[in-house]
Amino acid sequence: MYGQQRIPRYQQVYDDALRRATRGRRVDKEARRRRKLPLGGSAVPQGHILILQFAYHDFPEMPEITNQIQAAFQRIGFEVTDFRIPMRNPLYHLENKLAQFLKSGDRNTVLMIYYGGHGYVDNYGRGLMWQSHNVNAKFRAAPAHVAWRHIRKYIVAAERNVGIILDCCSAGAAVIPSIAERAGPQGAGTTAAARGLEYNKLQPRRGYQKEVIAAAGWGVETTGGTSKALCSVLNNWDLDQEDSLSVETLHERMVHFLAREGQDSQPVRWREMNTIDGRVRIPHIRQR
Repeated sequence: MYGQQRIPRYQQVYDDALRRATRGRRVDKEARRRRKLPLGGSAVPQGHILILQFAYHDFPEMPEITNQIQAAFQRIGFEVTDFRIPMRNPLYHLENKLAQFLKSGDRNTVLMIYYGGHGYVDNYGRGLMWQSHNVNAKFRAAPAHVAWRHIRKYIVAAERNVGIILDCCSAGAAVIPSIAERAGPQGAGTTAAARGLEYNKLQPRRGYQKEVIAAAGWGVETTGGTSKALCSVLNNWDLDQEDSLSVETLHERMVHFLAREGQDSQPVRWREMNTIDGRVRIPHIRQR
């Protein structure tokens, strides 16, 4: 009995000594659990961003914006892929690209997806639509369209942590599929916000987070300030002080930047489906 009573005390002393000896090391299962990093991945987190825009658009400033975003993510060590969505069969080509991109690296790789271009709320219940350009006297060609809900299902099912930045008008309408899924199959057909949307049975993979930063709310126009704010935050990130940046903190700093700039529209943020604890954290990869 005496020995049985003393064992817990000795075990506590041993555990305390072990914690002191391994302080600062993140190699054990408990540390991985706290960091929300699945087992079987690389020790050093990796990052990869997919920059999306249509191959044909009516934004003369888009090439410069794209270059700035690419440079900002390269500064923190991210691999960058710039993909121009084709005008013919845009959804088919985008789905193929996403299928490839969402398997980048290993399960510890943090993925970011950026879209810059036109956006609007569809009148037929399809939620947020991406559009290549507006039809006018100068641009008479028929625009290409992609429904956000058609590509979102691949993102939420990916075995990666993913952050999404949507810099387009009405970007906040991207939350509609989330509302439908939270309501369930029956609720999706009865709630006003989800009317006309099919219930998406794809669920987020256990242990992987998906977060969205949208440039503007429902039916609100944006002037591209979100991209400028994104670049400013990343370029002013003190890499010596912070090993990573949560999407939540990124959003807060973007809002502060836009407030200082006097922008009327402010980006909004949400967690897809809101069923998993944890946050998407953007790492920076330093040369050691």
